[in-house]
Amino acid sequence: MLSVELPAQLHRSSQFILRSALPTGGTGKGNETCRRNLAYPRHPLRLPLEVREHVDHDVATASLGGSVKENSIAAMFDRLRGRSTKIHGLLSEFAPPRLLDSEDGYNFVLAQGRVFGVPQSLGPLDLSSEDISTKPGVIVGNSLPEVRMRAVRRAVATAPRIPVTSMLGIPANVAFYGANHPALAPLFSPGHDDDIRVLDPPREVEISNPLIGRLDYALRTFRARMARANVSENDVEAFIDTRDPVSQLLACSRGGIHFFQGAPLTLGANPWMIQIEKASTLFLPFITPGNSYGFDRRVSAIYRIVRALLLSDDCVGIVTNIRSTKRDLPVLFEAPSLAEKTYYLPFFLEPPRPVQKRPRSFLFTSSWHQHEANFYSRGGVDAAMIFAEISKRHRDAELVMRCSLPASLPDSVQTVLDAPNVRIIDQPISDEEMHRLFAEAQFYLLPAPSLHSMSTLQAMANGCICILADSWGSDEYLHDGIDGLRISGREGKNWEYRVHEAFLAERYAGLETPDLAFVQRAVEAIDRLLLDDSQMQAISETARIAAARSNSAEAGRKAFAESLRDIRGRVVRSSRA
Repeated sequence: MLSVELPAQLHRSSQFILRSALPTGGTGKGNETCRRNLAYPRHPLRLPLEVREHVDHDVATASLGGSVKENSIAAMFDRLRGRSTKIHGLLSEFAPPRLLDSEDGYNFVLAQGRVFGVPQSLGPLDLSSEDISTKPGVIVGNSLPEVRMRAVRRAVATAPRIPVTSMLGIPANVAFYGANHPALAPLFSPGHDDDIRVLDPPREVEISNPLIGRLDYALRTFRARMARANVSENDVEAFIDTRDPVSQLLACSRGGIHFFQGAPLTLGANPWMIQIEKASTLFLPFITPGNSYGFDRRVSAIYRIVRALLLSDDCVGIVTNIRSTKRDLPVLFEAPSLAEKTYYLPFFLEPPRPVQKRPRSFLFTSSWHQHEANFYSRGGVDAAMIFAEISKRHRDAELVMRCSLPASLPDSVQTVLDAPNVRIIDQPISDEEMHRLFAEAQFYLLPAPSLHSMSTLQAMANGCICILADSWGSDEYLHDGIDGLRISGREGKNWEYRVHEAFLAERYAGLETPDLAFVQRAVEAIDRLLLDDSQMQAISETARIAAARSNSAEAGRKAFAESLRDIRGRVVRSSRA
């Protein structure tokens, strides 16, 4: 069974009060039929809205025990197309208020002869004694499909741009998702290659019957494909729920090849390709970073879903910056044919401008998204303790930490961060300021249990001496004592590579407290280096040369163009078939 844990703030606890407005007089057959069909209580009915419950439209009962969970976005769009058969046309001003549905932040209520779309954020309301039509966000219409359509339009217009932060096109008509991520932006920088052009994302998606039809077709095709892969209906719907309606509408509104980064945020409405570093991100959000030790592909529903997606003709290419990932994917998914559409494509950087280094200066950064929990997963606790020991031996050492800090830190770590030779930058900074931090730092501290390719590459390109842990994949970037330092202690504790299934299993537990043995090994290696200026200079220059030789933007664009030519050919062959 697929499950995904939602952040606490996403759980709703508001309640909606419906008060009876049923006439007290009259004993006619019509009134009795209405009473029987509605099973409406004479006292206020309180309906919990923590989850999106589906209330049976034939019999609305006083108790919601045993109700059925809403069947994801498919049912929403089924009803948008007018296929619901459970709306009985009780649009009578004499009928009591009736909850028709609760979905995507709205309660759809039949009251006073009209249908109201009421934002759940408004809290409890009494429809029998107040006019709610003027309240913020309330939508009023004559039918459920009409109000639901307007609610979807409003959601599309006001929602963040999903996982789509930018769309970039090239001659293959690739709609690119996440193009402003620093790991991939150099491939799409305008002005470097006439073959690459930048397109702005659409500000709105015009919802139309043809668009709904394309999404409906994509959903039916996806469900059929998963049924052939022996994925249960519940697991399929759980997966669909993680691909939100706005993003799928946007996907259906754009032709061409869609390019995703990290996870396949698609139901297969278009041909698509994906960039990954390690295979486990393909399983997001059901398997999250640092929590993959329990993965067993023999019983994993998300494994079967992703495998079916990757093996479909809709998936036209997989690119990865790690050679071992390219090698391992056909083994992990037990599909030798995956090798034909998997491409090795290293990350690339424009050559940075050399800047004078500050002696004994250390830099630590968290990831691009700057989530505070990333301080732990990037090894921030051990980085702080390593610097604390170094600064005792070298009083002129200084540390810059570009990160958002957790609200609560161990006392020993907080003491380090409060020191006058430690500077915390927890506010957004420009790309130029970020480049300057790397350019000026002499050492880059990244004792994370996992590989962070782009940060490592940026540091090496700027001549920083990287202090990495023995994380999986880091040996593809850095060679201990030659172009940086790799400190042992993470392998076996925080990750293991399962050779028989070619899978990287990770667990980040314990990173909230210092690993004193690891810290001591790092301090000794750094201290030896600080006492040898010539070796420091040699490592710095070797790192700079290695990054320039293997990761130039010009070579990256050329390699990407070559892979796209192959991918275009695959799309053409698939369409002909």
